[in-house]
Amino acid sequence: MHLRKRIQLPDRAGQDVVILSAPDKDEVAGKFVVGRSPLDASGLVVAFDTHCSFHKQAGAKYGLIVLGGGWCEIRHLRREVWLSGASTQFGREPDRQLTLALFRAALPDYRVEEEDR
Repeated sequence: MHLRKRIQLPDRAGQDVVILSAPDKDEVAGKFVVGRSPLDASGLVVAFDTHCSFHKQAGAKYGLIVLGGGWCEIRHLRREVWLSGASTQFGREPDRQLTLALFRAALPDYRVEEEDR
């Protein structure tokens, strides 16, 4: 799965970007970050990349000023996305509901929920 999608949500001035990078498997899991690009601070970038073991690594790979992050599980056969947790270094992203909305917009056929851990 390799997806990079610009998202325009209602009531948000700028466009946000969702980046999903993971092997084509039935289930994938890993860390995600939410940040801002130093070149375009008007929108947020949500990056989920299973090749990055640390939130800091994902932020650096995509050139982001990291605002926070957590854990993401994508189950393609069930068409589900589950977000949970927080980054040890950066904490939880500023608005989990916005993060959920961006995942929902990027994957409209999937159920996207927050899991309490």
